[in-house]
Amino acid sequence: MNLNAINMKDVVAEYQRSNMNYYRDHEAEEKALYEAYPEIKEIGGDLAELSIERAISRMSGREDADSYESKKESLIKRRKDLLRQAGKAEDFLERRYSCPECEDTGYVDGNMCRCLKEFVVKAFYRESGLSEVLRKENFGNFSLDIFSKETKNYEMSQYENMKNNLDTAVSYCDDFAEKGGNLLFIGKAGQGKTYLSNCIAERLLREGHFVLYETINGILSIYSSYINNKADKDIRELNDRFFDAELLIIDDLGTESLNSLMLSHIFELINNRIVYNRPTIISTNLGLGELREKYSERVASRIMGNYKVCHFYGDNIRYNNLNA
Repeated sequence: MNLNAINMKDVVAEYQRSNMNYYRDHEAEEKALYEAYPEIKEIGGDLAELSIERAISRMSGREDADSYESKKESLIKRRKDLLRQAGKAEDFLERRYSCPECEDTGYVDGNMCRCLKEFVVKAFYRESGLSEVLRKENFGNFSLDIFSKETKNYEMSQYENMKNNLDTAVSYCDDFAEKGGNLLFIGKAGQGKTYLSNCIAERLLREGHFVLYETINGILSIYSSYINNKADKDIRELNDRFFDAELLIIDDLGTESLNSLMLSHIFELINNRIVYNRPTIISTNLGLGELREKYSERVASRIMGNYKVCHFYGDNIRYNNLNA
């Protein structure tokens, strides 16, 4: 889990606000309970008085422990009966935490608790650029049924090919924490490249990895904006952002207009992530030969030598679904 990608102060503040809301809600519920069952509140006062009486009698040497315990048990039993009548748990009035595991500290034995991790994951989702689309595009909603089982002019049907790519994507996620790795999705528009990338992103984000998605045009537009403003510091921060992502997804490589400066930025980004073993997924409409022509042998060879290639082919699923 790479926490450099998010502002942990903001995450912790959001976490604490959530806990405070929980406490306020519980206090409001408790107040409503006392109004409906005033005897429950009275019993709380009686228990406090009984405890004080016992302490005084103990100091005077006149303590009757059996009598004290009998009164205490009777009061507690009566309170439990009333709580049940009110539809509340027997421990409703005990000190409550939003997360009993860490008692709302966010950590258990020095490790981040699952409750705080949930807020970190939410922050990862927001930073990924995919927060909304992943509600629909994920492995849970992925269906092979929309792909043709006809072989046509290919070695295998589009269905079989996509099943292989799906298996690769699932295995990639299974092994991500240990192996990482890079994937190159090649195929024409509407054949499932972006959808499958999003499936991978959704699962890894849900598991607590920071995934960053950008189209190649989006990346170069950001670079251009910083360059035009001559903001060298901002460009370094931008490079750090792209570098810090545990998984960077670069979509639509090949659709951008290039000059030598933009080409150098693309090479630097891809090369740095290879050198430092930062997993990357690239999707492109270009074939391997077209990649060489557009990006030079230098860039293409770095990609082809370090990425597992997944080919996508067949019908335009996006178009077919629109016209179904």
